[in-house]
This record gives sequence, C-alpha cells and structure tokens, in this order.
Amino acid sequence: MNLLQLIQRLGAGEELPDAPLLAAFAERGDEAAFAALMRRHGPLVWGVCRRVVGDTHAAEDAFQASFLILARKARSVRSESSLAGWLARVAHRVALAARAAGATRRLLEVSMAEVPDRPAPPAPAADLRAALEHELHQLPAKYHTPLVLCFLEGKTQDEAARELGWPAGTVRTRVARGLEMLRRRAARRGYTLAAAAVAPALAEGAAAATVPPALLAATARAVALQVAGAPVAAAAGASVARLVAAATPPAVGVKVALGVAAAALLAAGGVLSVVLAGGGQRPVPPDPPPGASLTPATPAPVGPTARTPGLTPRSAWVGPRTRVQAVAFLAGDRVVTAGGDGGLVFWDRAAGARQAVVNEGRNLTCLAVSPDGRTLAVGGDRDNVRLRDATTGADLGRLHPEPFNVLEVAFSADGKRVAAAADYKGRLCLKAWDVGTGDEVRLADAGDVRFACLAPDGRTLATACRDTAVVLRDPATGAERLKLPRHGSGEAARLAAVGFAADGRALVTAGQDNVFRVWDCDTGRERLSFRGHTRPEVRLAFSPDRRTLATGNGDGTVKLWDLTTGAELSTAAADPKGVTALAFSPDGAVLIAGGADGVLRLWDVTAN
Repeated sequence: MNLLQLIQRLGAGEELPDAPLLAAFAERGDEAAFAALMRRHGPLVWGVCRRVVGDTHAAEDAFQASFLILARKARSVRSESSLAGWLARVAHRVALAARAAGATRRLLEVSMAEVPDRPAPPAPAADLRAALEHELHQLPAKYHTPLVLCFLEGKTQDEAARELGWPAGTVRTRVARGLEMLRRRAARRGYTLAAAAVAPALAEGAAAATVPPALLAATARAVALQVAGAPVAAAAGASVARLVAAATPPAVGVKVALGVAAAALLAAGGVLSVVLAGGGQRPVPPDPPPGASLTPATPAPVGPTARTPGLTPRSAWVGPRTRVQAVAFLAGDRVVTAGGDGGLVFWDRAAGARQAVVNEGRNLTCLAVSPDGRTLAVGGDRDNVRLRDATTGADLGRLHPEPFNVLEVAFSADGKRVAAAADYKGRLCLKAWDVGTGDEVRLADAGDVRFACLAPDGRTLATACRDTAVVLRDPATGAERLKLPRHGSGEAARLAAVGFAADGRALVTAGQDNVFRVWDCDTGRERLSFRGHTRPEVRLAFSPDRRTLATGNGDGTVKLWDLTTGAELSTAAADPKGVTALAFSPDGAVLIAGGADGVLRLWDVTAN
C-alpha cells in the first residue's frame, strides 16, 4: 500500500489494521497514521495508566510516555503479533514507574530510631482487580495477548482470532489457560476464586475509557517533536522524560533485552547466582581497565599490593540497626538490601538515602533480581520464597504453600524459573518453581545441597554441601558430569562459598581454612590457589567480566583478587564485626559491602 492509498483510505474513514499504520509511521513519519493508532488504542493505554497510578496528572504523564516509547520503537514493534498486547505491557510498566515516582516524592526520610524493633503486621491485601491485572502483564505473550484483546479491549474471542490470525480454537484454549494461570497466581496472593469468577473480575473496571481530547492533542504534539529530533524533556516535559527513561531499558523492543539489573545479578556472583534452566547466553559487560584495584579504606597503604595512597571509600550508608543479609543493584540507579530484621530496603544510589522500607515480617536471608529487573525473589526463615515487584516492592505472592528456611535464592538465566537452596523438612535440598505458573519443578535428586550456582553461559550447574565435593551437573536434567576433588582434608574440606569465574570454565571454592581454589571445569584439575582473610565466613562477588574476585570476610576486611594469577590486588577495612553481603555495580566501577552493623560501605574500583 503506497502513501496516497493510505491517505485516501484514512480519509474515507476506513479502519486499517495496525500493521500498515505502524509501517507508514515507521517508514515515513506519517502523523495521521500514528494519530489513528492513538485513537484506536488510547482507551486501552489510558485505562491501564489510570488504574495503576490513580492520580490523574501522573496517569497523563504515563499515557504520553507510553506512546512516545511506541514512536521510538515503531520499527521493532512491527514484528509483534498484536500492538495492543505490546502497548498494554508498556503502559503497565510505565504506570508502575509513575506510581513509584509518586511514592518516592511522598516518602519522608525515616531515621534509625523510627525503624521498629519488631516486624509490623503485614499490609492489607491489594485490590483483587489490580492484582489480577498486574499478574496479567507477567504472563507469556501467547496468553497475555488474547486476554488483553478480550478483557481490556472488549473484543470477542472470534474478533481476537481474526486480528491475530489464529484459529478460533487456539484463542479459546489460550484464553482458558491464561485465566487458569491468573486464578492460581491470585491464590498465591491469598485470593480464592472459582474458575468462572476470574474473567468477570479481570474485566471489571476495564471498560473503554475516553481519553481527554487535550491529552491526545498534547501527545500528538510531543510525538511530532520527538520525531523532529527534540529531546523527550523538551517535547513533553521532564516528568515524562524520566518515565520514558525508567521504562525503556537498553535495547528494549518487542523482546525486552536483559538490562542493568541482569548485569547486576551477574556482578553480584552470589553462592546461588542462578539455577536450573534453559541456558540462554547472558550479556557480558565490556572489560574494565586492566589491573583493577579497590581504593584502600585509609590514606595509608594497606597490605603488600595496596594501590595509590590517599584514596578513600566512596561513601557509607546507615541503614536499620540490623545485619545486612543480601544486597543487589537495581535499574534506575537504585540498590536493594535484605536485613535480618525482616526489612527490605530500597536505596537511592546517587543520594545514598532510603527510598522505601518493606517489612516482610520474617528474618530475611537472601534475595535475587530477575534478569529483566522487574521482580525480586526474597527468601527467609520459616516461610519460603516470596516474589515482589522490583519497582514498587508490592507483594506478588509466594511460591510454596509450606514454610521452610531459604538459604539461597536465584532466577534462572531466562527468568522463567526461581530456585532455592533450602532447609526443607530437616533436609538440605534444591527446589525450583516455574515463575509463570507457580508450579514446582521436579528435579533429579542432587543429594544434600547447601551451595548451587549456574555458569554464566547457563550450561553447567554446580552443587555441593559444606563438607562434600563440588559436582558439576547438566542444568536441565541434574545429571552428574564431573565431580571435583574435595577442597581439602578434615576441617579444611568444609566449604564456605562457591561461584563460577570467567566464562564458566573455571569455578572458585572458598574453604573455611581461608584458602581459595580455582578449578578447571573441563578437566576437574586445580588451576591455582591462594590464601586470604582470617575467619571462616566468606562472601564472594565477581566483577562483570568475572576476572576479578571480591571477597568479604568475618575479619572485617574486603579484598580484590586477580583470578588469572591469584594475586591480591587490594585490601580495604569494612565492618569490624564482619562483611555479610557483597556486590559489584553493573559496570564494575563500584563495590558495595553490607555489614553486621547494618551499614553499607561503597568503594570506587579504579585502574592502576
């Protein structure tokens, strides 16, 4: 269809499919075509934004940001089977960012004295309709898209089938399956629904909303200015620009690329960095400058290989008066920590200030960030794994009906599974669940498991207990591939931490004898060993390129090591009571350590 034909059909009021309209805008910047798309899908986007945000002004910002993202990504969106499904996801993501921004503006800084000594009672359950819609946008596309068309845009199943080009039977099957998935997810949140009640609950309040004409006109002007080359802030204002930035991770398109949070997960390099699952190559950030070293904690040189004298730590953040059990970097220049008092704390990295505190009501032991950065998995004592929204902290439900102690938790490389090293019914074991359905995944028996981690390329799973040798396994089946020699003999054989280095062809074990060993994963032979620290408690973190190892210890120090040579690069003083959590920033430029005193200490990682 050429431009003249398109204009003629638009002028005649003919309803064109989304694809040619989107193509006309993507290829020729046709404003009339984009305006037709806004009129068609504006009620859907406006409805999502209003329901999620609540505040009218913030919802207007979210509406504009959603269509500005569409205008920016028009070429890549053309491969999507349904523009409505894509827009609904984008609008939901933008609206969550708008809601979080509003909550941050309203949040008063809480002093240490105001942190309760005892966990507060859980907040009331979220509205069922909002919970269902949130879960809707987490579903796989083949279920999400027909549900959006039928329940948010009000189409019949036959109309949805024609729009998607699917057989009517396929649409009916996927709608039924999607509704059942939503029912089960609602049950995890504490809502008991009959199967027949899910559809009415989802459709309630989703009637087509009329978009204010002034908002449509303002959005059209902003899109035209953006197409002409104006920055978003100039086209639509600073608040809209912040939403576009927050909701558009690097390389986002129809398939959202692994963003900053995925790099943070890799950099954190925890004991159970990721488990089981479907492979999937994860992006590796650019190599840092050669000879990376940690800025010493005092002006005087510390240790035989200390670097430039006079450099000091970047900053220290004072948190709740409790042990920091886990720390991770999030998108949007934020940090999250899990504490022994049950508090999940969100931090503004630039300001070093707390943005929000979510009281879990239990002793937290670990946390992990999904590869797309949208979801947290939080583990604790006498409960199980609970999922939370990484932007708002909202409770998304727990993954197991029975309580147990969670030792480590992580997402798989593709984000479709959550796994945990758990103390379940008196036995240390490995458990996993499908994030989409909440079903537990049956695993081959790996024996007692206290430590487990997945190689960066997702092709090898390593498992071990404290006093056993590390076994390398097939991540899909759990079948044993190679058993490494024991870390040592006697007490020296007891493990304190395990993690993969480099490209997954080398594994690091830390023993309670304060010896670190690097193993060749192809041959099972020891490559090198080195000794450091004075206490048996060890935390590991790997730089994004996995060539530099950071270790934190109960002796109150943090060290950097060259994993090629085993050389100690630098030492810094941290919490005298011991380092209990450790993570690199996604770019490898900052190292953060949490301590038993509740303080977070940050250092710049600088070149020699």
